[in-house]
Amino acid sequence: MKRIIILALALLMLLSLCACGTGITKEQAKNIACRDSQADQISVSQLTATLDKSSDPPVYVVKFMMHATWITYRIDANTGDILSRDPAK
Repeated sequence: MKRIIILALALLMLLSLCACGTGITKEQAKNIACRDSQADQISVSQLTATLDKSSDPPVYVVKFMMHATWITYRIDANTGDILSRDPAK
């Protein structure tokens, strides 16, 4: 009986950890930013994306250089919505 309870608790903990993941991937965040700026990943340089879990909601900060200008996006990691763009369009 103890084994079943321990197994059930371990399974419950594993499922709760899986549910904590983000909704979109780093690559999807990069694609969202490039698509919004009407560029592809080949035409930009120094394309990076980092997940900021300390934000509420968690966000991907996507940075790249295009036409000698640094562009930074903050993209909701759960929904893929663009929260901000600097410089603004």
